[in-house]
Amino acid sequence: MASSSRARLVVPLLLFAVVAIAALLYLLPANAQTPPTPTTPAATANATPAAAPAQPATLPTPSLTPGPSLSAPPASTTAKPNYSVLIHPLEPNLQTLGSLQQRPDPDQGAQMLITFNPAGAGIESLTLARHHTTIATDSPRETIQQTEKHQLFDTAGNLVSQRALVPLAALALEIDGTVVPLAEDLTAQSQTLWKQLSPGQFQATILNGLTPALLITRHYTLPAGGYHIFLEQTVENLTSQPLTVRWFQMGPTDLPKGKATYGGDLRRARLGVIPGPATDPTGQAVLGRDFIPHADLITKPNWQNGPVWPDLLLFPPATPEGATQSLAWVGAQNRYFAVTLHALPGTSPARADIPGNVPDIRLKIAAAVDRVVLPRGGADLAQIQANAVAALRLTSQPATIAPGKSANFSTGIFAGPVSRSLLQNDPQAKAIGLTDQEIYTFGGPCAFCTFQPVASFLRWFLATLHDYITRDWALAIILLVVCVRTLLHPITKWSQMSLNRFGKQMQKLAPMQKALQEKYKDDPKKLREETASLMKEQNVNYAGALGCIPMFLQMPIWIALYAMIFFNFDLRHQPAFYGLFQHASGGSWSFLADLAEPDRFIWSPTWTGFTVPLMGHIDSINILPFILGVVFFIQQKYLTPPSATPLSPEMQSQQKIIKVMMVVLFPLMMYNAPSALALYFITNSALGILESKHIRKKFEEKEKAFEEELKRNPHLAKEKTGIMARMQQRLLSATQHAENIRNQQQRARGGK
Repeated sequence: MASSSRARLVVPLLLFAVVAIAALLYLLPANAQTPPTPTTPAATANATPAAAPAQPATLPTPSLTPGPSLSAPPASTTAKPNYSVLIHPLEPNLQTLGSLQQRPDPDQGAQMLITFNPAGAGIESLTLARHHTTIATDSPRETIQQTEKHQLFDTAGNLVSQRALVPLAALALEIDGTVVPLAEDLTAQSQTLWKQLSPGQFQATILNGLTPALLITRHYTLPAGGYHIFLEQTVENLTSQPLTVRWFQMGPTDLPKGKATYGGDLRRARLGVIPGPATDPTGQAVLGRDFIPHADLITKPNWQNGPVWPDLLLFPPATPEGATQSLAWVGAQNRYFAVTLHALPGTSPARADIPGNVPDIRLKIAAAVDRVVLPRGGADLAQIQANAVAALRLTSQPATIAPGKSANFSTGIFAGPVSRSLLQNDPQAKAIGLTDQEIYTFGGPCAFCTFQPVASFLRWFLATLHDYITRDWALAIILLVVCVRTLLHPITKWSQMSLNRFGKQMQKLAPMQKALQEKYKDDPKKLREETASLMKEQNVNYAGALGCIPMFLQMPIWIALYAMIFFNFDLRHQPAFYGLFQHASGGSWSFLADLAEPDRFIWSPTWTGFTVPLMGHIDSINILPFILGVVFFIQQKYLTPPSATPLSPEMQSQQKIIKVMMVVLFPLMMYNAPSALALYFITNSALGILESKHIRKKFEEKEKAFEEELKRNPHLAKEKTGIMARMQQRLLSATQHAENIRNQQQRARGGK
């Protein structure tokens, strides 16, 4: 009975205690409650990490620690907000944007297909609809952007970590000095930071505790036709306080290297720089800077501290005007294609710092650009650099967002062929200087020789010949070489005739010079005097040897022509001679079917090939390099001037070896060259042979006529005509005058 009474007393007390505790918890402020751990991931260094599985994340974010020029503001003495990103369930298949369906009218419909990656709402792959990897219509289409991954395994074969570079991913948002990552991949947890609202449209919410603080929207759209992508990016302030933010975004990753074994690694990064007011007060000029080769992007590796490092700052430049310079575009290229982020002049107000309502062509999200690298192994440094993948990382200027307002970090993206004709006809590309994306140079020590204005003119002239005369690129190249050689013929003629005349004169003098050397071998001073007197008597001067200078002055034109043909997108997948060989064989013969590839005289798609030093990977039998070797040998024979002095047997043997080596090595190095270049070299060398033969014939006729006239009128030996002859005579007079002064000084010293 007593126990029953105690039970009746205890039960009401327990019920009262439970109700009291519940009421107390209900009345506590919201910020005093402990949020459930799985609700949000860790976003800052001082935030409590969310529970995660033991295995590494599939696509972890590259290091977001800013470099020296990207340092965050000093930490505030007040407590930082607890920022995190709202997590959404991961959708198994994100919706794609665009299509690979080719339409009859290229100005209608999408030119590409984009698939997305949940990490930072970036791009998983970007494939062009109208461009195939080979001339076969059933070959894969060109994929110029894709997520690059690298897995690391231990010695037992277990996956240790996996990293990736996701093109165009939103990496992070800095809020009043606190960096909040936006590209964490939580696919192992079937969760994501970005929610797809529609094809190409994504949304992320940044929380402060449990309260929404900022709303981020990324929306990819494809205008009809063309190769542009519009990426609208907004950050909306949902708080009641102004916030200062800075946007971190991944740019394009390396484009495909391709299988080309000629020309080296042609991947490169490009910057379109708007000079400061001292250079361009209008703010409308865009200078396409010299490219940054892929090998230069893969520098200063630190393999011990992790496979991703962003320690190479590409912009702003370290120049006195660097603080006032800005970027209009930044991108990555290979031989034929580019992915470039560029400004959108029509979507932003006119520049306030320049009078005259000047359009703003600055790329606001690229106040600074550095690179991030993902190495993927290799036996040595050269192989490591070849295998590594580089991406550009963009950092915006800080922007202050008022409560309820938004900041705009939108950008345009050009993803397509680097074609001068295409870019010139694109008003948006012309407005921001994207036409400078097309450059004709391999880089290296001869880069300065490829004068871009000369190469651009040759490109325009080649297109004119194709469009209005030949309607065939191979014939246009041949005709272009004919025109260039015809234009340079007067210089070539004078040069070769001067060299031939000087060589012939020196051959006549050789016995007399040898006699003088024997006579005055112990008196160098007297030997010089007698040699000078002999050359004056025979009307010979060393100025004739200057005939080689005009030949060297022509080299920039030929180098520019060579580079222009190699990088000309219009030659890609174009057959030679109206596809004659393909029509004759019913389309089965691959010979000269693609001017951008080797001629493939005998080829089969099933051949795997093999690698040969100097020649590269051989998967076809090419005939044009051997034809080029024969033509080059004949050209050497006609272009080599006669020796000025008799050669010893040893020197003659050395010259023969050098000639043979050049004739053999040149075709070997050109074996995998594009057939357009082989046609260019064959045409140029063949015309050079005919030109040299004609010049030599004219020279012999002229010399013979002069000798006959000289017999009738000996005074002609001292008469010279023509500007070059007068220059030679002046040089001889100056040389003789200097020799006389030197002799007088020596006599004066001897008299003392």
